[in-house]
Amino acid sequence: MGSLFIDVTEFVTNPIRTGIQRVIRELLGRWPADIPRRVVWFDDRVGGLVPVREELLAYLIDSPSDPVLDGEQTRRKSLDFLASTTPPALDLRREDRVLVPELFASRARALFYRRLQGRQVSIRAIVYDILAWTQPDALNITTVGPFNDYLEFLKVTEARCHISSAVRDAYTQRVLRRPGSADTVIVLGADALGRRPADLPVLPQLLCPGALDGRKGQDRIFDAYMAMPEADRLPLIIAGRVPPEPRESIRRILDSSCPTVSVIDDPDDTRLSELIAGSQGCLFPSQFEGFGLPALESLYLGTPVVIDANLPAVSGLPAAGQIRLESQSRDDLVRALRQISDPASAAALRQAAATLQLPTWADYAGQVAAWASQ
Repeated sequence: MGSLFIDVTEFVTNPIRTGIQRVIRELLGRWPADIPRRVVWFDDRVGGLVPVREELLAYLIDSPSDPVLDGEQTRRKSLDFLASTTPPALDLRREDRVLVPELFASRARALFYRRLQGRQVSIRAIVYDILAWTQPDALNITTVGPFNDYLEFLKVTEARCHISSAVRDAYTQRVLRRPGSADTVIVLGADALGRRPADLPVLPQLLCPGALDGRKGQDRIFDAYMAMPEADRLPLIIAGRVPPEPRESIRRILDSSCPTVSVIDDPDDTRLSELIAGSQGCLFPSQFEGFGLPALESLYLGTPVVIDANLPAVSGLPAAGQIRLESQSRDDLVRALRQISDPASAAALRQAAATLQLPTWADYAGQVAAWASQ
């Protein structure tokens, strides 16, 4: 039997703490010890896959928990690691398998996998979403050209694992353009931020997590919040990475003088866990998600959520602990904010959330490892 290789080129060359890179950290960090794997990256200097040094891998898996390091420091250190040696490309054999757990936009990498398919190496991919093709305006993408290389790559894969049934269905209908699919679905883990400490008080505040990139819905939440009477407003905390040049809709939030609205820029996982677990409710109304992990992590921490009814993360889950929005007019959002702000309603939702059986990252890593190695 051949070897299993995991290609994490984007993860090691551009470690910017995206949602996909969170998945890779958890996948590699919790990979079952009884299923061997070699972690590699595509080095265009040699035109093939080369091993990732174990010390670099350990650093990248652990670095997001270090509050001293910022993203640019992590990126520079990773690139220094990679540049320090130029090993020859690995010679993959027919019985080998390669798992690609990330999205990429690289013509050279896509062409490499086309050649690899010709050598009958089994290529597998984790598919997160196809929003770049179905919702480019929402993602502020002006051209999908670079992403077409990834679609070409998917065409040479032998098997694909989707993170939700919604992603699989979108891929089948919009890319393959045929009904039905035998592709695998393995749902992401919910426990990266841990469990809520029993002695942590629940504060009368609302949290709206997620990068302030203009597509998570913080602007709609803010508008609905400001439409409420001041006496009805709980403190609103918006926590996520603020881009260097925010959209106008986000700039309105950042420039607000409302004393009950605060913004926390790019909180680390420890801080984010404390904020979610200590809040009366979590607001995640994004309509453009391949998954929507913050909602699942909030429920795992026991905090009820306000979410879009079509959020892939809750597909197949009972609605316990959730206010699911079928539409998102300002009136709809105001009603949801009033419901989650009411102490009795929030307490009932919190009690319901505790009944959910949610997957863990150990579950996810074990299932992916078994699928990729079969």
